[in-house]
Amino acid sequence: MAVLVVLQKALMEHVGVRFGQEMPDVHRFAARTGCGITLPDDVPDLHSSMSGLLASLLFPGHTLRWDQGWPRGYLVALGAGLNPDPSLTWASLALTHLQPHRDQLLFVHDPDVSISVRQIEEWVEALRIPYAELGWRIHGPVGREIVLSTAMECRVEVAPFASAIHGGSLQKLLPRGAGSGLLLALLTTGQLVLAREEVNRQRMARGLMSMNSPWIHGVGRGSDFFGHGRSAGDRGRFWSDDPVTAGLALQAGWTPLEWHATKDNQVMDDREDWLHLTRSVAQAARMGPVLVCCSKDATPHPGSCGHVFLDHLVFQLAADGQGLLVLAEEVLEDPGTGGREKIFWGFSRGRQLVAKQRFWRRRTWGVGEPVSVETVRGLWLS
Repeated sequence: MAVLVVLQKALMEHVGVRFGQEMPDVHRFAARTGCGITLPDDVPDLHSSMSGLLASLLFPGHTLRWDQGWPRGYLVALGAGLNPDPSLTWASLALTHLQPHRDQLLFVHDPDVSISVRQIEEWVEALRIPYAELGWRIHGPVGREIVLSTAMECRVEVAPFASAIHGGSLQKLLPRGAGSGLLLALLTTGQLVLAREEVNRQRMARGLMSMNSPWIHGVGRGSDFFGHGRSAGDRGRFWSDDPVTAGLALQAGWTPLEWHATKDNQVMDDREDWLHLTRSVAQAARMGPVLVCCSKDATPHPGSCGHVFLDHLVFQLAADGQGLLVLAEEVLEDPGTGGREKIFWGFSRGRQLVAKQRFWRRRTWGVGEPVSVETVRGLWLS
């Protein structure tokens, strides 16, 4: 068994920055690295991201219907500790910008736009009562995540947020399906409410982009998607600053690290937080498999995951003869699609973790053979 460390959107190829520069401490695994993960044929491009791969690893032998929609709202609620009722319909709510372009309205999503948690809270409070009148309850915000729930049945096909809708036409991206009318009501009501919000007027006066439209995505019931309740038993320990990954792990029967359960805020604020996590992970690894997920979106200083956490974890795992498996998600900026994702891997065990690599065995990250999901699961859990 090994510790699996997942780096979500950690490798951003832009302005000449490459993986070896951004996280040099993880680069030691280059000699054992393949060029990518071979995903199952039934996982479409829409979900061939890190979340889709983790679901495949956490639910072996379970036929997950990826093509029926990704219940992100339910998973976020579960991972955020909201104890969601899987029989309800859950959805994620995101705030974005619609911009007129000729005879169309186009979505503009800029992840670098400065939006404070306080502003998100004000927008949510403005939407809470109007959405309740439509039969939806707003939960949160929890950090920057907002989720909705309703007892109404809502089976729809809707594009995920961020890169999937960036630059897209509102008319072409409108939800389709038996429950599309419910989401269209949320969309139009939200646009009317946000147009009147003082926060948006203040942002526009300062030359900032207004958040003038909601986007409802990740719609579904947990019971429909997984076909059963949360798995019983203790399959391993995990820590994640990403609520979707935390929700997947909890649904699969994994147990939060003790530190995960006691720390009020999963945001890693300083070096001591990372060192504390290192000690907790190393101790848990002596008893069974461990999953650690670090998200660039959630962590203020993502480089600390490599410079502090992984650097110290390597030596502790080497001393205990344990293995370390790293999965890293690289997002290649693509103006046409908003981004393309690729997942790389690296593995080593025991003393090999700290062994000096001979120059003729050194490789560049991404050079090597691809590995299958089954192989990854074997390295992690066997």
